[in-house]
Amino acid sequence: MSLGFDTTIQPVNDHSGQFDITVHSNSMTRTFRTIRTISSYGAETLRGQATRVFEAIELDKNGKPNGSHVVLKDAWIDSDRMREGDILAQLHAAANGEDKKLMHKHFLTTICHGDVWIKPDVVDDTANALMRGLKITKDHDSLFQLQRNSSIQNNTPGTGSRNLRAFSPTEVPCHLIRYDPKTHYRTVFKEVCVTIDTMRSLPDVMQVLTETVSGAF
Repeated sequence: MSLGFDTTIQPVNDHSGQFDITVHSNSMTRTFRTIRTISSYGAETLRGQATRVFEAIELDKNGKPNGSHVVLKDAWIDSDRMREGDILAQLHAAANGEDKKLMHKHFLTTICHGDVWIKPDVVDDTANALMRGLKITKDHDSLFQLQRNSSIQNNTPGTGSRNLRAFSPTEVPCHLIRYDPKTHYRTVFKEVCVTIDTMRSLPDVMQVLTETVSGAF
């Protein structure tokens, strides 16, 4: 596999911007065709989880769209983290009574999920697939650590009748940051939602924020 080449995503002929995406789940593969991009701003940064969210529909064995529209989330997560689909499954299994009703109200329903496999025995990750198992030796370790400078406001006495203070930014170097290996991971949800930045009603936005807090507790 070459860097940036993903065989599990294929462009749809004569449908610009649409893709057939394979999801590996429980030793099975399911293919979903994207309808539109719901969110991709998470993929625009140089580092991060490169999250993209699509509205999609599943394809049957003949390659024909079948069923209702769903949401497909494609991201690169820390390899040692518990998978989102497994977390939601544990929460649903532990809930009972009123808690189960709250789970159904505030949490998405997982249809399928799993790590992306680019070959039968190769998971799409940064440590083994992209790096091909190569290890960075300690004498070159510092070359692959990132450092971000933070700005702080440096206050200096001002002049004038109101004795205003002048502010000038000062760059302060931070400690070196090491980013953990990432694994390519996909989740498919039943509910098709909208992003909060597209909502035009303030009461609706406040309702979403309130329900977010309710779900967290």
